[in-house]
Amino acid sequence: MKLPVDNVYFKCLQKCALCCSNTNGFVFIRSSEAEEIAEYLGMDKEFFVNHFTRAIDDRRILVDGQDDDCLFLEDYGCSIYEVRPAQCRAYPFWPENLKSIERWEQTKTECPGIGRGQRYTSFEINEILKSQK
Repeated sequence: MKLPVDNVYFKCLQKCALCCSNTNGFVFIRSSEAEEIAEYLGMDKEFFVNHFTRAIDDRRILVDGQDDDCLFLEDYGCSIYEVRPAQCRAYPFWPENLKSIERWEQTKTECPGIGRGQRYTSFEINEILKSQK
């Protein structure tokens, strides 16, 4: 994928959680991620899937929390940060944020972690995008 950005600096700020608030979107979750999260929370995978996810077509998503925030957003932080889904780990490098330089510039205003931390090349960003498929 040809990206509108290269050599981007980014560091996820664990107590930021702006990308987890009022998302009005889906957090897709793989079976292996559901198992890992369930174990982290000390519960059976089947219980976790039945109570914390729902089906969309042939995939599973996390159910919404209060005010359309992520279900695991607590005190401006992710309560499952260590085992958060790959989709969450990939933010801000989501296809919709990388579709144009204008959209990327908007994302920069929404995410205080952009411009900090590790440098990501377009190759590395593409690898992150591939991991989402």
